[in-house]
Amino acid sequence: MKYFKFNLSELGFFAFALFFSFDAFFYPFSVLIDVNIPVGFFGVVLGFLLFLFLLKSCFLRKVKFPAFISLIPIVFFLIYQSDFSVKSDYYIWLRVLSIFSVGYFFSLWVFRGGLELNSSVFIFLFYLIFCFLCLVLSKVEGFNYLRVSDAFALTSILIAVMFKDSYLKNLLIFLIGGVVLYYIGSRGGLALFFISFVFMAFRANSYSKYYLVFSFSFFIFIGYLYFFYKYTSISDINNNRFLRIVFETQNDTSLIAREALQEHAIDVIKGNFYLGKYAYYRDFGQDGSYAHNFLSFIAELGVVGLLLFFFLSWPQLMVIRHSIFSSRKNLNVIAISTICFYSMVGIFFAKSYVWPVFYFAAGAGFFVSSRIRGNLYE
Repeated sequence: MKYFKFNLSELGFFAFALFFSFDAFFYPFSVLIDVNIPVGFFGVVLGFLLFLFLLKSCFLRKVKFPAFISLIPIVFFLIYQSDFSVKSDYYIWLRVLSIFSVGYFFSLWVFRGGLELNSSVFIFLFYLIFCFLCLVLSKVEGFNYLRVSDAFALTSILIAVMFKDSYLKNLLIFLIGGVVLYYIGSRGGLALFFISFVFMAFRANSYSKYYLVFSFSFFIFIGYLYFFYKYTSISDINNNRFLRIVFETQNDTSLIAREALQEHAIDVIKGNFYLGKYAYYRDFGQDGSYAHNFLSFIAELGVVGLLLFFFLSWPQLMVIRHSIFSSRKNLNVIAISTICFYSMVGIFFAKSYVWPVFYFAAGAGFFVSSRIRGNLYE
């Protein structure tokens, strides 16, 4: 599908790079010079253009219509009737349509051989510079690791897939990626990166050597935690987000806050199951205090949120299931299923309905699941 001499699959990759990789790459600079560099916003704009092309393909019956899109007008109505909504809430859901479309056309790019690139030296240099920026600038005042961690983890996993035939490079990506995510303080990003990398490695035949690597890395990490627990003060442990959640759980303010937010969300669901209570937390002046898991869909949007979660999760679960049980080791399916796996683990245990990775993975999963049903892998 080409429009104005542009291939839509290549636009999908470029939008992914803008929204995730390049946005995270330039973010440390924006913190350092205290000037916002809206690289990710350009990715959203390009993604919305891709959404229009996706709609056109649906109307021409070239692509099956994604069911969740029919629920977006109802979401807008629920936002409109909420006493706590603001104008920016509409942008969040327009962005959902954009990121879903980016995921769809990114998968098209993958299946057209996008991961089989010849510019491996340039890509690896970009990755090393990316790591350097995160390590050096992550301690700058105002640095938000949440904006970087997911993009860094996904970029690391995809580059590992590109270098599928190089054991050494994959080992470096796994170890360097883990160190960087640890250093910037992203507990969720490190956990998701580790288990998703393991999932990806064990789905490919050539990755059997990683059993030793993963086991060795796990024991090194446990030994590191034990060493610091034995030979550092309580104040040092409380200042380390990774040590604190293991040895001082009762003093982990982040974990305590998340448990309180989940209990609040459950209370909201009990009282507003059918329509939800959009942005209910603003009633207490706590913007963004939603449950950090899939319950946020139901608390905010009721039954509509539950349906949204189902329609967006189902293609991802199909792709994961196919990747696990299929005897055919297709690299493209493994790459997208790893993204879906990252997404589903995150949305069940650590992320909310505003998490862009979930919608990106849903779009990617929607494309791949349609090819699985048609037995089309190439």
